[in-house]
Amino acid sequence: MRTFVYFVGGSGARTLRSLIFLMASGVDLGKGNEIVPILVDYDIENGDLVRTKALMDQYVQFNKIIKDIPGEEKDHLFFNGALTMLGNNPADSSLSFVEMGREYPNATFGNYINYDNLNQSDDDPTQDFIRSLYSASKVKSKQELELSLKLGFKGNPNIGSVVFNKFFGTETYRTFYNSFSTDETTPDKVFIVGSIFGGTGSTGIPQLVKNLRSCEKNAIRNCRIGTCIILPYFNVEGNEKSQINSNLNVSKSKAALSYYQKEVNDKLDEIYYIGCNARKGTYKNVEGGSEQRNKAHLVELLSAMSIVEFAKHPGTPHAPGILSEYEYGSAQGFEPDGCMLDVLSAVNVSNETGTNEVYNRYVRPMNAFAFFKKYCDEYVYTPKKDDGAGVFNSPQTYYRRVGSDISRSTDFGKLLESFQEAFAVWSDEMATNEQLTFSPYDFSKDLDHFVLFNAERPSSKDIYSTIRKNVALQFSPIPQEGSGMSNTQIFMKIFSLGLWELTANKELFKVRK
Repeated sequence: MRTFVYFVGGSGARTLRSLIFLMASGVDLGKGNEIVPILVDYDIENGDLVRTKALMDQYVQFNKIIKDIPGEEKDHLFFNGALTMLGNNPADSSLSFVEMGREYPNATFGNYINYDNLNQSDDDPTQDFIRSLYSASKVKSKQELELSLKLGFKGNPNIGSVVFNKFFGTETYRTFYNSFSTDETTPDKVFIVGSIFGGTGSTGIPQLVKNLRSCEKNAIRNCRIGTCIILPYFNVEGNEKSQINSNLNVSKSKAALSYYQKEVNDKLDEIYYIGCNARKGTYKNVEGGSEQRNKAHLVELLSAMSIVEFAKHPGTPHAPGILSEYEYGSAQGFEPDGCMLDVLSAVNVSNETGTNEVYNRYVRPMNAFAFFKKYCDEYVYTPKKDDGAGVFNSPQTYYRRVGSDISRSTDFGKLLESFQEAFAVWSDEMATNEQLTFSPYDFSKDLDHFVLFNAERPSSKDIYSTIRKNVALQFSPIPQEGSGMSNTQIFMKIFSLGLWELTANKELFKVRK
């Protein structure tokens, strides 16, 4: 069963970034489920969009390695979740990105609606009417008709609602329409992610929902549709010359929610509301383009989790009047003076009984992947004094078996290093985010102490040997010949399963008192 996920605007792109790391860690999407991502933005140079695109292309390469491992049992393997590209080529992500500004890269909104050529006479005062709807001011912070669309809608949903209609004529939308399943036994679903305090997201969500519900294709019109509505969760610096004004975020959101309640909600099956009340710091006021690379935020991680939850729900057809609504926030556990987050109370990662759903679904696989990155850095690719000349010359047979194919001089090794470093950057950005501090890992610390979910827990004194033992146990049943797996597949499988077992250690991850 496929879930087509529309990631709208900058917050949508950042949510996909978090989702990719969740999927890389082996978070379970449910048997046979696939995520088909579609990113929609007018700002074709948006820094958040560009780095998410690169990350997704890397994920697809790793997923191909895992998908080709013989057999169907691939639970808990890194990169196992199916992130399927739109179209016929699973490795081609070009249709998964809709850069709506490419056709009119230097247009103003007035250019877009052909304002200068509209009639203006006593009998047909069209320009006067347009000016009553949109400001013709030359002052940058008040521009509407003169607003350059190069960097998106800059928090103006009244403009975005006009321009966004162009999306439904794109090749991406036509491909989505034509490929949407009509098989009632494995129905496809749609999920839409975006913020409602900016321009692109607040515009795209209602227009997508209304268009899908009025679609002439029955399977689309009657499918299950969910949304992740991202409420204000960050502020930007004040700037009189900028179109972006954080002081208006709450009022914009209230207006949008009121509109959604009247016009949109009855067309939905599930809504996830996610936001953050406490916002102390500010991001630099960047209206868009390559400089817009906001630090990763816990709200984006929670938004990514909502996608996983929706994907695992049954694809039952839309039933008017039956709506499931969920509220998630990161205000619980705040220490107001420091704007710090008590991650145990907010994310509830205690695993004393082994039955905690949040831990088992999300935190445990993330921990396993974090150990993978840390262990690769310190032991797989960097010789340690207790390992003599390094692991590739060690007595461990799996290193001798896979070494030449996973070294950092190979394409695989370079790809792995790049992705693992991106994961560390993402973690560090959340930990240093001025708006809300959330610190899952600190990769500058040693292997015994870098996991911070339970910051006060006693450290294990034998993590390295435990990892080595767990990996060896996963390798021992693999035949030396005829396994049907490449050396890179063996490497990924034994470390995925070995580190999954490591994270089941209740003494290593016991609850903070």
